[in-house]
Amino acid sequence: MFTDYLLNPPKHQGQNISNVQINNRKLILNLIQRHKVISRIRLAELSSLKPATITIIINEFLRNNIVEECGFIERENQRRVKGLRLIQKKFCTINIRITSSYYVVGLFDINSDCITFEKISYHTYENFSQTLIQISSKIEQFIILSGNLTILGISIGVHDSFLFTPDTCEYYEPFSPTIKRINIGDYFRSTFSYPVYIERTADFVLYWLYHANILQNAEEKIVLYLSVSTSVDMSFLHYGHIYQGAFSTADSLKNIYIKSASDGERKSVTELLTIAPIVERAKKLCSQFPDSSLAQLQEFTYHDLFHAYNSDDPLAVQIYTEVAYELSQLLIILINIFSPHQIVIGDELPFSNEFFSLLHKDIEQYFHFYEIPEVELTPIEKKRSTTLDPSLRGGNSYIIGNELFKLGTGHF
Repeated sequence: MFTDYLLNPPKHQGQNISNVQINNRKLILNLIQRHKVISRIRLAELSSLKPATITIIINEFLRNNIVEECGFIERENQRRVKGLRLIQKKFCTINIRITSSYYVVGLFDINSDCITFEKISYHTYENFSQTLIQISSKIEQFIILSGNLTILGISIGVHDSFLFTPDTCEYYEPFSPTIKRINIGDYFRSTFSYPVYIERTADFVLYWLYHANILQNAEEKIVLYLSVSTSVDMSFLHYGHIYQGAFSTADSLKNIYIKSASDGERKSVTELLTIAPIVERAKKLCSQFPDSSLAQLQEFTYHDLFHAYNSDDPLAVQIYTEVAYELSQLLIILINIFSPHQIVIGDELPFSNEFFSLLHKDIEQYFHFYEIPEVELTPIEKKRSTTLDPSLRGGNSYIIGNELFKLGTGHF
């Protein structure tokens, strides 16, 4: 579970001197991690700590070889001051993402840049015990690929039928008569000696969005991250605090019902907005769009559907016009419940201006009888790449924030 020092510590909570010192060090390390390169003066400004305290903490980090000086950088007043950054070419992390149709294993460096990765298309849940064995084998390969780098830990981001408690993460087979459960935390921690962090993919992504300074003025607003993929899930940031653990499953929105664009029936968001039913809907409509590039294919995937939409293919345009109508209903529900300032939408949806214009249009026109506050809808990215996967990078950043601190201060 997240011990979210990167955001403001809880108020009205007593802290002894030792805890204050620990939190100060966590804060400084996080600021260095977030800003990549930063000066001591800027650290003092952002942390509100005295320059003398900054000097003590930085000297400790330098002695423990977790930060390094990196030459001079310019301040606003044109003065050149020494810059600090996390030590380079020494540490790495192994990060995994598990979905129903594939899993990814990636090796990332201290700056959350991908060193190498492998994406395996696979029916992950048909025999999940066997899947865990395969993933473990891939992790072993990536341990070898890490070479002389020190592995700080392993992160695992999950979608779909995973149940979280304060101490465990279990995969459950939703259609099994006995509801068989597999504790993946116990499995990976007993298999590997490295620290293992398992979270919902949505929480890792929101961690990355905050950590990488992608969200503007995050401490001053409410932000939702909505993941639409093999499941529909969300994560919640409230004025600088990530409410990890607020949702106990990795498909937290599965029981919300909305109106289908095709037949008007009320169906769950899982039945309408996840990958499989969207592709299946497109296949059923092929006969009505004989000129579509998709109709010429014997088989196609959601990637083909994206490419067709970006090429103004009439079938793909019809499909994602319907998806936008259905997604706008979900967004209205979330807006009414959480009153967010911003909703970031990610994963397996088109992120073109045209698609987001459809969302805005449906929210404004179809739901005009609601009093809807001003909300910024933001695509998480326009370029798709496994090397830039925010869930993998979020897992990497989270490991670094926790494990590098332990190395730097001796707090294990």
